[in-house]
Amino acid sequence: ALTFSLVIGSAILFPGLLDSILVVVSANFVIIYILSCTSFIKLNSSFTNRLLPAAVAAILISAVMQSGITLLYPAAIILFSALRTKLVQGRTK
Repeated sequence: ALTFSLVIGSAILFPGLLDSILVVVSANFVIIYILSCTSFIKLNSSFTNRLLPAAVAAILISAVMQSGITLLYPAAIILFSALRTKLVQGRTK
């Protein structure tokens, strides 16, 4: 509830900030959808079952490439997650 209140309060004080926040959040969701399509393609062995997720991923990639600098935030999160995963895997071996 506190986070929601902070976002609403900042949107009231800075109306242009809400647009930027929504663009970044939507870019995050598109990245998640692309990752979901990629994992479905990787796990599915049938070529015909790979066509639809590949087409959706291609459309989403072309849409998210138009976001420009807002891709830095989800890219940083993915990079951080990948590095953290490698570090944890290195410790368990």
